[in-house]
Amino acid sequence: GDMSGGEWTRLRLARAFAREGDLILADEPTNHLDLDGRAVFRRRMEEAESFLVASHDRNLLESLCNRIVELRDGRLRDFPGGFAEYRVQAERERQREWDEYERVAAEKRHLEAALADRRARAKAIRKAPSRMGNSEARLHRREATERQEKLHNAGNAIQSRLSRLPQKERPREDPSLRIDMARTRPPPGRFVAWSDALTLEAPGPGGRILLDRVPLALENRKKTILVGPNGCGKTTLLQALADRHPDLSIPPSVRFGLYRQDLGGPDPGRTVLENALADSVQSPAAVRTLLARLLFRGDDVFKPAGVLSGGERVRLSLARLLVSGANVLLLDEPTNHLDLPGLEALQAVLLEYGGTVVMATHDIALAEAVADRFLVFDGQRLVPVDGPAEHLETLLTSLKRTTQA
Repeated sequence: GDMSGGEWTRLRLARAFAREGDLILADEPTNHLDLDGRAVFRRRMEEAESFLVASHDRNLLESLCNRIVELRDGRLRDFPGGFAEYRVQAERERQREWDEYERVAAEKRHLEAALADRRARAKAIRKAPSRMGNSEARLHRREATERQEKLHNAGNAIQSRLSRLPQKERPREDPSLRIDMARTRPPPGRFVAWSDALTLEAPGPGGRILLDRVPLALENRKKTILVGPNGCGKTTLLQALADRHPDLSIPPSVRFGLYRQDLGGPDPGRTVLENALADSVQSPAAVRTLLARLLFRGDDVFKPAGVLSGGERVRLSLARLLVSGANVLLLDEPTNHLDLPGLEALQAVLLEYGGTVVMATHDIALAEAVADRFLVFDGQRLVPVDGPAEHLETLLTSLKRTTQA
């Protein structure tokens, strides 16, 4: 009962690996695991003859899998190769959908223009002038009738071709994110929080020291990723920021918004849209756009929050935070319970978000995509890492060698 989420996951994995069997079945096995835990799990899975894994961990899928089976719209689609190859093939399919949609749409426009032309020409055929003699009038009427009949026949043929065109829905496009950062009144300074000597203890009586008089500086309008093993203090640091720890200097204009998965979440009696609008400082249009970007599309926004899945509740909680008055977002493992589309939607939204983000995550692919800066927990100190993720990998390898030595 005292185990963390990562410890509980490791125990469940140990029990599964202890059983003898020909096929390992793993459902989101890396949820709550830190980087070392994920590395150990990968090594153990590499020893298995065969396995079936359901996971949103893109690094895990790429490193382990030689076949991807996608379940979408009630169909299974089989992609040979690793995750990167799956993404390439899936993008090609998406491009083919666009090409086919545009081909059908162009043909439809051409046929509709031709049909309108035939109808206009048939309507423009004039009746015989009153000054014509009877024989001339009869000849004129016969010729006019023949021309009209030909035009009507041509129009019917075009109408038939139109009716036989395949019905192609426009492939889905994500709307542009339109969060108005001015409404959150971002802090003006270079830093949103700093300390010359921050000391943090683990929660509870007799808590051990997590950080011992360490310097800290969190830059404004940057996305900072906290990296470290389970229990190192990432959640405690996020909570200390939200609580304005006395060792921290925080400008009064900074308003923190904390995402923690153990908090209550959305009001189950309200709809998705009502929950998102409840504390929003953004326009209703911006809220609807953000919900669409986080995969709440069409009538999904009118679903009661009480019927949402775990991943949907996560996405709604994140949406509420993004449109709130908070100008510094503190995100503690926001990817747990998200499926792959939800994870990629969150990544896209964070990339477009113009404010300050401090996030704890073990998802390497997400961290590599969005991070401006890393803060690595190394014992009781914090090591800042600027620049690309390659710098982080070099540092982690160096720290591990030092620890082992």
